[in-house]
Amino acid sequence: MTPQELLGFTVALVGAVLHLSYLRDALRGTIAPHPFTWLLWTVLTLTIFFAQLSEGAGPGAWNAGA
Repeated sequence: MTPQELLGFTVALVGAVLHLSYLRDALRGTIAPHPFTWLLWTVLTLTIFFAQLSEGAGPGAWNAGA
């Protein structure tokens, strides 16, 4: 594993872990995210992720994909 891959994996893992509390609260019903917001952020993030991949970002794009 190259240093870039290790860093990309680490950043993606940290990003995923940080979103767990939000997901937990959404499932418990303590917060009510708006569906339009979820759609907007999902489309934007996926657009960024695939744009980075198409330009050869490699492990640098993993955080957006996570």
